[in-house]
Amino acid sequence: MLSKTFNMPLILAKLPMAELSLLLTAFFWGTSYGITKEALLYTGVLAFIVIRFALTSMLLAPVFIKEWRAGLAKDWKYAIPTGGILLCIFLAEIYGVFHTTASKAAFLISLCVLITPFVEAITERKLPSANIILFALLSLFGVFLLTTQNSSSNAFDILSLESQ
Repeated sequence: MLSKTFNMPLILAKLPMAELSLLLTAFFWGTSYGITKEALLYTGVLAFIVIRFALTSMLLAPVFIKEWRAGLAKDWKYAIPTGGILLCIFLAEIYGVFHTTASKAAFLISLCVLITPFVEAITERKLPSANIILFALLSLFGVFLLTTQNSSSNAFDILSLESQ
């Protein structure tokens, strides 16, 4: 009787999938810094990056091979330099996490979100709204409190910020 009244696709259709996906992404992103910090207790920064890139390569290899055989894998010419840029970002980010707390690194790296409207303002030659400026200043003040209030701040905190 319950199976007749319980319509699973209808329930799934009513869930706010975009918001749930964003929440899930934030969960994985937020926990990744703690996991990274913990993993760095057992391995070095370069070894961690090699392991991370190797696992990703193994997971994506079947897709690449399938596309290569179908003649669709022509983006590798662009993917290699992009991967090099990503490697540089990961080096700065992981060294930053290694030498500071995971929460500081996550907070500093999240500031890249603030940069986006200002880059857009430069490219479109249009000033950001007053709200954007207000919230950017508020966030910068938060970074100031985060990095100066505590005596455990160090020079490696800046690597997390510069990786973005």
